[in-house]
This record gives sequence, C-alpha cells and structure tokens, in this order.
Amino acid sequence: MNLAALVVPLALAVTAAQAADTAVTLTINNHRFTPAEIHVKANTPTTVTLINNDSATEEFDSTSLKIEKVVAGHTTGTMRWRPFSHNAT
Repeated sequence: MNLAALVVPLALAVTAAQAADTAVTLTINNHRFTPAEIHVKANTPTTVTLINNDSATEEFDSTSLKIEKVVAGHTTGTMRWRPFSHNAT
C-alpha cells in the first residue's frame, strides 16, 4: 500500500469571539485542504470531520497540535480536538 502523506501547513486561529458551533469540516481535493484556514472557539472541544475526495490515502498531521489522522481515499474521518486556550499558537 502506498501511503501519500499530506503534511500541509494549516493555519489555525483560536479566537474567543467565535460562534458556539464546535463542528468543523475539512475537505481534501487534489491534495489541498478546503478551507485552508479554520477558526475554533477557545476553551471548547472541537469535532473536525475530514472528507477525503482524493483517490489516495491522505494524512492530517500537526506536530504543534499533537494530532495525526489518516483517511483512506474517498472516505471520511473524524477527529476530536481538545480545548485550546485563547493563547494557543
């Protein structure tokens, strides 16, 4: 099996003024995340749904967030992010 790892700098801005919604959807098309930047509410857990529309297996990987998720081609994966403080970078 050939694992195509997609390690993309994903800008994550944590703001206290965001809406109460803690659900975010990221879509992978042509090896790119859409949207390229997401915002989550500070101090609130977030559920991220990762939809892989590519044929290849893709990976969401963030060292700073300590998160890794591998999603096979044409499938969907879910990540549960811990609450981030307002000062998270």
